[in-house]
Amino acid sequence: MNQGLIWQRPVSFSAFALVASLVLAGYISYWSQRDALRQLEAHLETALIQQLLKRYDGTLAPMARALQANRSTLRRKLSGKDA
Repeated sequence: MNQGLIWQRPVSFSAFALVASLVLAGYISYWSQRDALRQLEAHLETALIQQLLKRYDGTLAPMARALQANRSTLRRKLSGKDA
Protein backbone atom coordinates (compact mmCIF):
# COMPACT_ATOMS: atom_id res chain seq x y z
CA MET A 1 0.00 0.00 0.00
CA ASN A 2 1.80 3.11 -1.26
CA GLN A 3 0.39 6.39 0.07
CA GLY A 4 3.01 8.76 -1.28
CA LEU A 5 6.11 9.72 0.64
CA ILE A 6 6.03 8.00 4.03
CA TRP A 7 9.04 7.64 6.30
CA GLN A 8 9.83 3.97 6.70
CA ARG A 9 11.96 4.59 9.76
CA PRO A 10 12.26 7.57 12.04
CA VAL A 11 14.92 10.12 11.17
CA SER A 12 17.22 10.90 14.04
CA PHE A 13 17.32 14.46 15.32
CA SER A 14 21.02 14.77 14.52
CA ALA A 15 20.41 13.83 10.87
CA PHE A 16 17.59 16.39 10.71
CA ALA A 17 19.80 19.04 12.33
CA LEU A 18 22.58 18.30 9.84
CA VAL A 19 20.28 18.63 6.84
CA ALA A 20 18.67 21.78 8.29
CA SER A 21 22.06 23.40 8.91
CA LEU A 22 23.21 22.58 5.36
CA VAL A 23 20.04 24.06 3.88
CA LEU A 24 20.34 27.15 6.07
CA ALA A 25 23.99 27.60 5.09
CA GLY A 26 22.99 27.38 1.43
CA TYR A 27 20.30 30.02 1.86
CA ILE A 28 22.66 32.35 3.71
CA SER A 29 25.28 31.96 0.98
CA TYR A 30 22.68 32.56 -1.73
CA TRP A 31 21.26 35.71 -0.11
CA SER A 32 24.67 37.18 0.72
CA GLN A 33 25.80 36.72 -2.89
CA ARG A 34 22.55 38.22 -4.09
CA ASP A 35 23.03 41.23 -1.78
CA ALA A 36 26.58 41.71 -3.06
CA LEU A 37 25.30 41.65 -6.65
CA ARG A 38 22.64 44.23 -5.81
CA GLN A 39 25.26 46.50 -4.26
CA LEU A 40 27.50 46.12 -7.31
CA GLU A 41 24.58 46.87 -9.64
CA ALA A 42 23.64 49.99 -7.65
CA HIS A 43 27.24 51.22 -7.65
CA LEU A 44 27.65 50.70 -11.41
CA GLU A 45 24.29 52.30 -12.12
CA THR A 46 25.15 55.38 -10.07
CA ALA A 47 28.55 55.71 -11.78
CA LEU A 48 26.94 55.42 -15.21
CA ILE A 49 24.28 58.04 -14.40
CA GLN A 50 26.98 60.40 -13.09
CA GLN A 51 28.98 60.02 -16.32
CA LEU A 52 25.87 60.59 -18.43
CA LEU A 53 25.00 63.65 -16.36
CA LYS A 54 28.40 65.16 -17.25
CA ARG A 55 27.61 64.57 -20.92
CA TYR A 56 24.32 66.47 -20.50
CA ASP A 57 26.06 69.40 -18.74
CA GLY A 58 24.58 68.46 -15.37
CA THR A 59 21.01 68.96 -16.58
CA LEU A 60 18.77 66.11 -15.54
CA ALA A 61 15.70 66.87 -17.69
CA PRO A 62 17.27 66.36 -21.15
CA MET A 63 19.11 63.27 -19.92
CA ALA A 64 15.89 61.79 -18.52
CA ARG A 65 14.13 62.53 -21.80
CA ALA A 66 16.89 60.82 -23.81
CA LEU A 67 16.87 57.79 -21.51
CA GLN A 68 13.06 57.75 -21.35
CA ALA A 69 13.39 57.70 -17.56
CA ASN A 70 11.72 59.59 -14.76
CA ARG A 71 13.78 62.46 -13.30
CA SER A 72 12.81 61.49 -9.75
CA THR A 73 14.05 57.96 -10.31
CA LEU A 74 17.36 59.26 -11.62
CA ARG A 75 17.67 61.65 -8.67
CA ARG A 76 16.97 58.80 -6.23
CA LYS A 77 19.57 56.59 -7.89
CA LEU A 78 22.13 59.39 -7.79
CA SER A 79 21.50 59.98 -4.10
CA GLY A 80 22.08 56.30 -3.28
CA LYS A 81 18.69 55.94 -1.59
CA ASP A 82 17.50 53.41 -4.16
CA ALA A 83 16.95 50.06 -2.48
